[in-house]
Amino acid sequence: SRSDQERGRQFTLGGGSASSYTSNVALTRRDTRDDVFAVVNAAGTWSRPPNPEVGMQFGLQASMFRYNRESQLDFNSLGAGLGLSWTPQHWSGVGIFGRYDFTELIDQHGNEILRDHQFSLGAQKVFVLGRAHAFSLGALGSAGISTPSAAERNQAGIFAGYHLQLTRFLATDLLYRIAGQSYSDSNRLDLNQVVSWSLRWRLAEWAEANAYFSYGDNRSNTSVFDYRISSGGGGLVCTVRF
Repeated sequence: SRSDQERGRQFTLGGGSASSYTSNVALTRRDTRDDVFAVVNAAGTWSRPPNPEVGMQFGLQASMFRYNRESQLDFNSLGAGLGLSWTPQHWSGVGIFGRYDFTELIDQHGNEILRDHQFSLGAQKVFVLGRAHAFSLGALGSAGISTPSAAERNQAGIFAGYHLQLTRFLATDLLYRIAGQSYSDSNRLDLNQVVSWSLRWRLAEWAEANAYFSYGDNRSNTSVFDYRISSGGGGLVCTVRF
């Protein structure tokens, strides 16, 4: 069947662009500045052939971020990641997952801003509420190795999500996450909260439009790192599976 063919496809190539607004471009406590920025992204993914319990995925990604007024913040991002998941059938929708992600940020002059290795481990329980919607709860921990070391941090948090398939072509998601963050080279401790909403509209087998809004609140034992931020925007993504 056609759905079986879709599930059997192991490679995905994609690209997209988006425009977004942010209320606090520099993540500052006072004298915040808003801005509009554009993102262009390209990615490739290999997924393990379908299995009811075990999943594996490897991906490469490259992105460009360009700001309207604060052009000194422009940067490019290169990344690679490997993810593993295990959802035993007798665990009633509970799964565990682990990831390794490498990210390198480069400024517009080709200088490296950040090199980061992240190791993550988490668990999630999915509650299927009906054919069109589901609720999920989970916990996630991560450890990082970064250059420069000032950016290196470890994190532990919990999250909750709700997915609703409005129509065959339209779906929406709501996510809340709260996490504690500790920085390796200082005594800084943060409590970070994020609420996000997204809407996806499938235009064709290979194209999807999306819109999103998010709000974040960060509280730190070093008050200079306290901030609030809201962001929103939308874009278009094209994918080819084979």
